[in-house]
Amino acid sequence: MKLLFKQLLATMALGVTLPLGLPVVADAATPSNVGTGASSMTTAQALASSDGSATVTIQGSGITLTSVPSFEGTGNLKNLESSGSIALNTESGKDKLSVNDARGTNTGWHVTAKLDTFENTLSKHSISGAKLQIPATKADDKSNLSSNLVTLTDDDSPKIILAHSATSGTNNVTVSFTNAKTQVTLPTDGIYADTYSGKITYTLDNGPQN
Repeated sequence: MKLLFKQLLATMALGVTLPLGLPVVADAATPSNVGTGASSMTTAQALASSDGSATVTIQGSGITLTSVPSFEGTGNLKNLESSGSIALNTESGKDKLSVNDARGTNTGWHVTAKLDTFENTLSKHSISGAKLQIPATKADDKSNLSSNLVTLTDDDSPKIILAHSATSGTNNVTVSFTNAKTQVTLPTDGIYADTYSGKITYTLDNGPQN
């Protein structure tokens, strides 16, 4: 017995494998499945879930008629008697018809034009029966729109000069009449040599009327 005890002490001191028949105790700090590829941890399960949201409100800012054209020209009675018409140019800085639509409603819009009687407010001379012809003109922007050819008379209802069927987001439409061949036709009887002006009323309204 003493010999066996001494042999056991010597073996432990050398750090070699214990003899067969003696119990081997595994290190408690070493996982029993090291090298097997399996995890000793289990996947945690969610206790509950809930959804939130992100909300954005887009507000429209209205629609405006930002600019309207005016026209001017000079003729003489002799030429007027032979041709009956006077070519008109746009006034400086007043050559564009522009609409800005930022409503975001997709409802469209249209602009009408109405002509009043040509008159001189100082001399009280007036010309009834004048006809103002504004030709169709392509818009300056990428809308692919064109204004309508309109012939305005002082005894007629408003005519649609520009219309847009539908718009979304912000939409700007501008038509420049700088190079348009606008003309006014006047009666030749009873006209005084004078300067006459006829007011053109432009009205912007809802709807894609054509």
